[in-house]
Amino acid sequence: MVLITSAVHSQGKSFISANLSYLLGATGKRALLIDADIRKSSLQRYFDFDAKGPGLSSVLRGEKTIDEVIIKGAYENLDFLPPGPQVRSPGDLLAGLAIQAVINDLAQQYDFVVIDSPPLLPVHDSRALGKAADVSLFVARQNAVSLTEVQDAIDVFNKSGNYFDGLIFNGFVPSRVRYGYGYGYGYGGKYATYGKYGKYYDTNADVESSTKK
Repeated sequence: MVLITSAVHSQGKSFISANLSYLLGATGKRALLIDADIRKSSLQRYFDFDAKGPGLSSVLRGEKTIDEVIIKGAYENLDFLPPGPQVRSPGDLLAGLAIQAVINDLAQQYDFVVIDSPPLLPVHDSRALGKAADVSLFVARQNAVSLTEVQDAIDVFNKSGNYFDGLIFNGFVPSRVRYGYGYGYGYGGKYATYGKYGKYYDTNADVESSTKK
């Protein structure tokens, strides 16, 4: 059971979840990807499903069975469990006993189960899901999250009794080094606010600056 999460949105965790699941299926193993981001799913760009149709939330509310909502053969050896319709308190739903029973049952049916989980700082959903995971991975995208946000997210996860097994540094581009009387990193962009947790370096400012010249 592999949990993939991040500090905030737009880190590429859904892209990584989808690709990891696909690669696991390509090895000949039976894999399942669970979209546990009931609030704001990002997996529609990779899987064909109705965002308002039945899914994980429907199962947790006792409205559907797992077999009724899983999309079989989304890709070779890969099944997909959509998030289901939005509910009033998805955090409480994901923290209940039902999710543990569902995950334990699925773990018996598949060689690998990957959970695309909501980001840690806006909501507490991933903290509960972390208790069911064998491996938890944290995704951070270069220039799209502040160090404060990363530290806060890891601290929140640890305080809930969970620990990360690895960090995926996404979108890494080595900085250019400018030579002179010593070494320095040259940046032409600006810092922009990302949520309430800090700032991130806006590389778009470099692009806009270069196009105006």
